[in-house]
Amino acid sequence: MLERIENISPGSDYKKSTSKSGRYQRSSQFLSTLQSSFSDSISLSPATAFLSSVHWRLKKLSNEKEKYVIVFDFDGFEFTAHVGQPDILISHSMEYEVRKKVDSFTKVYDTFMQIISAVSDQRERPGSRIVLPELTALVQDFVDLENLTYSLNSETTEVKKRFYQRSELLQVEFNYLNSCLVAFLEKYLSIKYNFTAGAQNQNDSLLLRKVQITKL
Repeated sequence: MLERIENISPGSDYKKSTSKSGRYQRSSQFLSTLQSSFSDSISLSPATAFLSSVHWRLKKLSNEKEKYVIVFDFDGFEFTAHVGQPDILISHSMEYEVRKKVDSFTKVYDTFMQIISAVSDQRERPGSRIVLPELTALVQDFVDLENLTYSLNSETTEVKKRFYQRSELLQVEFNYLNSCLVAFLEKYLSIKYNFTAGAQNQNDSLLLRKVQITKL
């Protein structure tokens, strides 16, 4: 299976790389770049086309220690999703690392969060969202706090308060991200997930594991 993909724009049509003149030369270059096989490039095509419909830009896809690591840009954020196989059907959760650069007055901040999101069997329709206003507002909350406190982490009382205040709407946005990721993996792996079977996640639906704000 495909081990690594980097810097792939939505809407790329990989099947065209094997057609018309220069077919074998372009195929060879393509396969070398992706460290894959011809059959993998064919199977990836519908999954990549799907990303175009949800306005994501895939930057990396790799399989590391029985986990798929998927890096993509969406609405100004860089997401790194860690999806265990087949652990996702047991834990019913996904781990996200979220990065965003924020301009605040005369300063620029690099924001980082680690969030665990429960996967629901109730999926939201992929492509129905193009922005994540609640996540954007949360990041701005943390930048504002950093300007006041200069010492910020996931255990800070005010951080917990802001996260809790936004958690209900944040879960809706992460449920959307989960829905899109599941749909992408189903197309890429040619499988169908069943989240109504197996053990349900006993943790909270959304957990903030880490937050870090760095002034650039």
